[in-house]
Amino acid sequence: MLSALIAALLLAGLLLLLPVRLSFDLRKDGPAVQGGYRLAWLGVAVKRSETGGEAKAGLKGQRGSKAPSARSFISAAPALADILFDLLRRIRLGDFSCRICFGLDDPADTAVASGCLWSLAWAGGLLSPAISCGISIEPDFEGERLEGELAADLDVRPVYLLLAALRVLRTAETRALLMEFMGWD
Repeated sequence: MLSALIAALLLAGLLLLLPVRLSFDLRKDGPAVQGGYRLAWLGVAVKRSETGGEAKAGLKGQRGSKAPSARSFISAAPALADILFDLLRRIRLGDFSCRICFGLDDPADTAVASGCLWSLAWAGGLLSPAISCGISIEPDFEGERLEGELAADLDVRPVYLLLAALRVLRTAETRALLMEFMGWD
């Protein structure tokens, strides 16, 4: 009995070490936004979804929920940032492609935003020859416009997600923020 329990725990631990792949793609052409995602584990699709429709102007909140206070966010920010950066280091980027064509009201603002996007791509390591990616950022100086496509494959081991969740629960500030967010304050 004990050996079966130990074998089951070892198997569960091994399964947590096998990577999960999240593949997603988004396309925006005019007012229509289309895309989807696929979550696969051990090469088997666990969840997939396709979506399409008009772009929405704003986000709707849940009924009866209130946003946590700014003070809670500020006190939990250092712990959340530490956990988030640790988790981001564990995510492996597979194929990545991005094509964006955008324009703002002012051509100068468009040029500045284009430079910022190229800087972010460089800072994120997306221009490295070690990553297979295609990035195209096309500024349109004629007026307001947003079109493009984004596709990526991300690999992460579930054990790191579990460890990040445990680290969130270990810190008093993040627990308080989570309880306030869920309305348990």
